[in-house]
Amino acid sequence: MSDLPMMPWWPKDYISATRHWTLAEKGAYFDLLCFQWELGVLPENPKDLCKLLSINQQELDEIWTRISPKFVKVRKGLVNKRLEQHRSKAHTLHNNRRSAGRSGGLAKAKKAASKAPSKRPSKRLAKSKHPSPSPSKRLKEGKTPNVNLNENVNLNEVEGLNLDAWGKWLSYRASRRLAKYTTNKIANQLAKLPKDRQMECVDASIDQVYM
Repeated sequence: MSDLPMMPWWPKDYISATRHWTLAEKGAYFDLLCFQWELGVLPENPKDLCKLLSINQQELDEIWTRISPKFVKVRKGLVNKRLEQHRSKAHTLHNNRRSAGRSGGLAKAKKAASKAPSKRPSKRLAKSKHPSPSPSKRLKEGKTPNVNLNENVNLNEVEGLNLDAWGKWLSYRASRRLAKYTTNKIANQLAKLPKDRQMECVDASIDQVYM
């Protein structure tokens, strides 16, 4: 899953590529591109694709012959190669900006600390030989930080959500110190997938260090 708010779009290329498509084919193709931007990969199973697009198998069969060449199979599912390239670049730029901002913040904090009067560490802190592991380390060891599954999101309004997968995703975000969600948007997108696929999607997003 992704927190990138904007997806690059080239209207001229899209119009040229879909000029002779039906409205249903164009709409489904556009929706799948949006889902890929948010989820990272699309499910390969036709039933899962039907659920994402809110259509039945017959409707998928009528449009899939035209749409399917736009996507290729990867380890976790299906992707549009061009969109994935832009998505990867966007994540790299996003992470670089985060790192630059964090470095600048650390430099300011270090400078401020150097001007502040020194304080002796407390005896309790000095005697501590086993500091608590960082959130990211606890996540790697399978020990997830305590997180509020709702965190300003009303999960009672989200049907079909795998709470184990959602909790793992929130734990990952907590370990990365990312901002909390304030809407049901991401939870609803995840809930569109079958519960077993929801955990696979979360694992794939964590493996690829998505934000």
